[in-house]
Amino acid sequence: RTHGGRISRGQIKQMLDMLDACYSHARNCDADQNLRREVEMTAAAASATAAANGYKGGSVSTGGGAVSSLGWSSTGSMFMSNPLLLHVEVDCARVYLSLLLDPQVAGESCSQETDVAGVERRLVKLTTQVLADFADSSGKGVDSQGSRQEGGEGSSNGEEGMSAPGGCMSQEEMSSRAPLVELVLHAITQLPQPAFKKNLHLFFPLLTRLIACQSVPSKVLRKLSVVFSECIGPLVLEGQ
Repeated sequence: RTHGGRISRGQIKQMLDMLDACYSHARNCDADQNLRREVEMTAAAASATAAANGYKGGSVSTGGGAVSSLGWSSTGSMFMSNPLLLHVEVDCARVYLSLLLDPQVAGESCSQETDVAGVERRLVKLTTQVLADFADSSGKGVDSQGSRQEGGEGSSNGEEGMSAPGGCMSQEEMSSRAPLVELVLHAITQLPQPAFKKNLHLFFPLLTRLIACQSVPSKVLRKLSVVFSECIGPLVLEGQ
């Protein structure tokens, strides 16, 4: 943002491509349950080794009350906040979303007859992926380590990203994903009405799935209510 006035549209596209690749890779890694388990085992072994060596150190704060995914606890044990790969995925998505919503990037999208950087397309893709992952996690059971487990009969209909709601995610996974979902829902409300209307067929099924999810935080529900009242409501009235 400091050098925003000197960044060309081509450079903006390159930055968005890079962040898109980082987020996609982090998302794929987090979806790999075997990799998740390996990371958890490595973290446990590292923590035990550090504790045995008597290492002393302080916890690592990232600001805003958040604790880093990797650091040393106040007791001297190394910790990797579990699930680590989920935190990496969420952080990548947050940075990517912040750039997509940056006034200069969004302004380029709106001011050009052709959206060279594909900002609208990218924003729609990112928001629908985040909402689908949240709904999918809410529709599966999780063990005490936060690893996703398949739910009971009927937990999935066989379509990618469309597992049925009704399960629950771990409290830690809920706490990690919920703030990102809030940001995504707010981003949807910032879309111009023509763009929202054009992509309503993608948004609406996910929004209704969120309503059916169990134990969704109240802040997420409030943001969801804003989407329905400010974005969907006017379209309903328009069609009457």
